[in-house]
Amino acid sequence: AEGGVGVFKGSVSLELPPPLKERGLLYGTTTKQATKTGMCGFMSKQGGLPSDLEHCNALKIRLKGDGRIYYINLRTEALRQGDLYQTLVRPPAGEWTDLTLPIGNFQLTHYGMINVNGVAMNTRSIVSFGVSIQDGKEGPFELRIASVAAFRDPSLPDLERD
Repeated sequence: AEGGVGVFKGSVSLELPPPLKERGLLYGTTTKQATKTGMCGFMSKQGGLPSDLEHCNALKIRLKGDGRIYYINLRTEALRQGDLYQTLVRPPAGEWTDLTLPIGNFQLTHYGMINVNGVAMNTRSIVSFGVSIQDGKEGPFELRIASVAAFRDPSLPDLERD
């Protein structure tokens, strides 16, 4: 963080790294090979958020982007490995922007692919927040985040509850 602002930056590569050889006790030498590239992200620590956002229906995020597309990610406690609720943002390059993201716009994904049988998000069990970039473009990226807040926006429809 720089002066209270979180900075998510780096460089995306679309090249596969060389295979990694590992020596195991049971199986001898094995080779691991990455099969996908071009993605970078972070998630908050589990339990680092308020435990019950039931009455919230939106996130307000103040950020400054670089013109690239980012995913805002939410994870709930019941999801399996690789599942996230995601929505896209494309903040304008070089200027601070306040975005309101309706929680109803987040889609359930499995390793980035939309789950067509998506289950409505249980806002009572959100355990982490994150950001990722996976726009298929190589090169540097930088996203600055000044604040994130969950709130109830009366102009948005109520979320369906199970």
